[in-house]
Amino acid sequence: MCLNFQSSIKIEKKIIMVNYEKELADYGKNGFAVIDNFLTPEEVKMLMDEAKSLIDNLDLSEHRLCAIPGSPQQTTDYYFASAGKANFFFEPKAFDGEGNLILPREKCVMKLGHGLHLGNKTFGSIGHTDRVRAIMKGIGYVEPAIVQGMLIFKHPRVGSEVTPHKDTEFLFSEPVDKVCALWIALTDVVRENGCLEVIPGSHVDSAHRRYIRTDDETGSRAEFNGPVKEYEDSAFVPVLVPKGSCLVFDGKLVHRSKSNLSDKPRPAYVIHFTDEHETKWSPDCWLQLSKPFPRVNG
Repeated sequence: MCLNFQSSIKIEKKIIMVNYEKELADYGKNGFAVIDNFLTPEEVKMLMDEAKSLIDNLDLSEHRLCAIPGSPQQTTDYYFASAGKANFFFEPKAFDGEGNLILPREKCVMKLGHGLHLGNKTFGSIGHTDRVRAIMKGIGYVEPAIVQGMLIFKHPRVGSEVTPHKDTEFLFSEPVDKVCALWIALTDVVRENGCLEVIPGSHVDSAHRRYIRTDDETGSRAEFNGPVKEYEDSAFVPVLVPKGSCLVFDGKLVHRSKSNLSDKPRPAYVIHFTDEHETKWSPDCWLQLSKPFPRVNG
């Protein structure tokens, strides 16, 4: 079984009265939905051009230290600091043991995050459109706020596997989890280049573990408070997402992606949201900002 959603919505240069009621009709049951043509071709090109510029201007001397073995605290600090800005995270095979780049520059970065929406106006603007507000309204979010923004590259022959998980293992609110993701395809995403695979309906169960942050006089660190959960391979369904389209999914939905073994890239811009209506962000979550999360309606 393979899911490939098509939408009747056509994106014009000016969008009037956006409504995704039809596309989101089964979101509550399945935990995900695909909205076709969420971005215009011009917007996709704008994001890809900006991504290329960021990689071309990457100062490897500033960021490579986090990839050198033997400095776990430095790596942790770099990771935590990415909550409020766009840090570069490299493919496991990007550097040798001495920090020398051994992959081509254009293929060395695995992702750019986790505060890409905060420090970059081009990417940040996507989360504040009428289209996003329509999605938030359609899934029942009352006071949506952006908690995370990242660009995932998944380069050809390089992009690594993402093991099964729920996003609420890493991002969570109290007293209940209200987290969702907008996963925007910047190219045609198919099986060959590592599309997301999901377990429909798995969002009805809460995350079985959390990535818990601890801060004390010795520094900051985070670790899981439970073991990895195993899932039946046959339960996963691949979701094909056309270029410019958007996969919306609940933070409790189990998903994964296989390595990109093709010659095709698989870049995606991913924005995570929380609903601050009658909830608060957990102080145990690794991702913490010194200021409020930006509201979608603000």
